Amino acid sequence: MKNLWLFLFLMIATAEVEAHGQRLRCDANQIQNDESADQVVEACRKSGVTRRLSYLPERIMNQIQRCQDVRRSSATPAGSYQTCMTGIAEAAQSVLACPQSPARQREAVDFDLVQIDDVFGRLPKVAVPALIQAAFDSLTKTADEKFPRRFGASKWKLIAYEAPIVNATAAAGGTILISDAFWKDPTKTYPEDEIAAVLAHEIGHVLMNHSLHLGCLAVEWVGTEYDVETATRAFREDLAEGLPRKEAWKRMSQAFEYEADALSARLLTDSGRDPKAMLRALERMRPKEKSGFAVGSHPDMDERIERLR
Repeated sequence: MKNLWLFLFLMIATAEVEAHGQRLRCDANQIQNDESADQVVEACRKSGVTRRLSYLPERIMNQIQRCQDVRRSSATPAGSYQTCMTGIAEAAQSVLACPQSPARQREAVDFDLVQIDDVFGRLPKVAVPALIQAAFDSLTKTADEKFPRRFGASKWKLIAYEAPIVNATAAAGGTILISDAFWKDPTKTYPEDEIAAVLAHEIGHVLMNHSLHLGCLAVEWVGTEYDVETATRAFREDLAEGLPRKEAWKRMSQAFEYEADALSARLLTDSGRDPKAMLRALERMRPKEKSGFAVGSHPDMDERIERLR
């Protein structure tokens, strides 16, 4: 009988622990009183730590301190602490949900189109060579078939522009831009398979929703009340000053280059192409001298080559 009571006690205790654990979700709707507010906000902080978000856990700790000051003040009405903590949880929920949000994705797509126009709008457009267009069409067809998209199919489009240096970039909606320097100068022309590899890398950025994640990083730092464009422009204002957000941006941007390199190899393989073409393209683009290439959005070229190899 004693063992039976012990067993029942343990069962009840386990059920209470499980129920308690269920309350520890980052969900502002679960806040009913001061105690549950503490639990929910702590769950938000832990979620930020688990996802390795750059600023959310620190921001939550700072905001908790502000709410505690509110509770200690005799002048504040009852319920003010709960209201304050609910605001923290709601903002944290928005940050955590950002990478899966269709609305935020639409904001990222719209902002990328604005950026394309800002940076490339005045540059002369040129015709895309038939072989390059065919490679792009083959790669995007494979991407649509092999890589399911969270936000639906991309509207793929390839635009070539006139420029003296090799460069390619991707927009969230599926527009890829590439400079004609890849094929214009006969003495420096890249082979078709290496250009295809570069395109596969840019397609990889689109498939991985990297623009959205960078937009969500800005929203995390600047505030969930702002759209992606407003948050990103405000976020970038401090990058030149070397503030902590610059390091967060560099870490994310450089990690995305490694991801796009790896995905390019998979995409090339799945489309029946040589995955080592990306290695050859990176080696061709490798600077002859160290020039601080890794200080911005791209990591050191030697490291990229080694990781991809």
